[in-house]
Amino acid sequence: MYAHSKKQFYRECFIIGTVDFIFGHALAVFQNCQIKVCSPMKGDTVVIIAQSRDSDSLDSAFTIQNCRITANQDLPPMAKVFLGRPWTELSPVVIIQSELKAFVIQWAGRRGRTRTVNAVLR
Repeated sequence: MYAHSKKQFYRECFIIGTVDFIFGHALAVFQNCQIKVCSPMKGDTVVIIAQSRDSDSLDSAFTIQNCRITANQDLPPMAKVFLGRPWTELSPVVIIQSELKAFVIQWAGRRGRTRTVNAVLR
């Protein structure tokens, strides 16, 4: 799902994918959505969200509200599934009032980097 730009609102959507499948730099709200994680290609790591805010002056963020993040039947039990990773230095994502299954690992580092700075997980 490419949330490219401007303001976007998604309600009661079914979103399914493997790598960075909710991505972009819009100011987007995903509300009451079913987000389903599929089995990746061999060697790939599953990452659900990849937000890419380019500048402090832009209104760009993702809010995931009252959504369910679940596994598709083909996802192997030992697959690594990351909630998200930043595509740029500024990548705000808020997940509130949502259900995340135990298979989801919190946050992956930025592409090409091994750690994430200033990630706040509560």
